[in-house]
Amino acid sequence: MVSAASLDHSVPLDNSYQSFKNENFRTAAFTLSPHTLLIFTGVGTVSQERAGYFRQASSFIGMDGYMWGEPGGYTQQFRSEYRTQAGSTSMNLYGQLRTDERAGQGHLSLHTYAILAEPLTSPVPEPSTYGMLLAGTFLVGAVARRQRRAVARQAA
Repeated sequence: MVSAASLDHSVPLDNSYQSFKNENFRTAAFTLSPHTLLIFTGVGTVSQERAGYFRQASSFIGMDGYMWGEPGGYTQQFRSEYRTQAGSTSMNLYGQLRTDERAGQGHLSLHTYAILAEPLTSPVPEPSTYGMLLAGTFLVGAVARRQRRAVARQAA
């Protein structure tokens, strides 16, 4: 059983908030005979390389095992998981399920996801910002010059 999720997305040009997620979920059901121990081992690789344009990035891999419990419904027997927001690593995920003198219904699930969210705004101002700054500077200068001339006229 394989569960994999990867995400490679370019930054939107408008710098608006956006979230990108790829998720994968796999399950398997089985029957264990009486007095059986079933050991699960999963090798997982989680890699997160966030381009400098996204504020949030996250990767996850998890493995859950359940046995049918009494008086009904699933009871969690094990959970093994790993999360990262940066870097890359490989890890082993372990778990075990066992039955007593009765056979049991089991369930195994693998879950992976990768998320990229909220592109950063550009640290370089747009050209119109420079134009507004220049227009404001000229306006402040013109007002100051006008006030100096008015004061000079009153003094003369």
